[in-house]
Amino acid sequence: MYKKWIGLLLVGVLGVMTWRYVTYVDPEDQAYYAGILCSVVAQQSDNYAQRMRSIVEGSNNDYALQRIKFNQTAADKVINIWQKLPAADQSKLSQDTNACQHALIAQ
Repeated sequence: MYKKWIGLLLVGVLGVMTWRYVTYVDPEDQAYYAGILCSVVAQQSDNYAQRMRSIVEGSNNDYALQRIKFNQTAADKVINIWQKLPAADQSKLSQDTNACQHALIAQ
């Protein structure tokens, strides 16, 4: 009986740890993707994720040994923060990329 509960507890803990690992965004990655999103927003692009992907993957050189891969989780997190901002703030921040990046990192 106790083995069954211990097994279920271990599976639950493992599940939570896996979920946390998959959804965790490094603060450096969040800052990087915040900067990219702010430049995309300044260019009046509608499809944020696709434009961000093309910027990240397009920055890789042909001769690079280590290519930067697009982090969809980090991009989604920054886009969600942006979309939760009021329209007035979005309009103001789209004109100032530094303020935009600081606003997205702070949240």
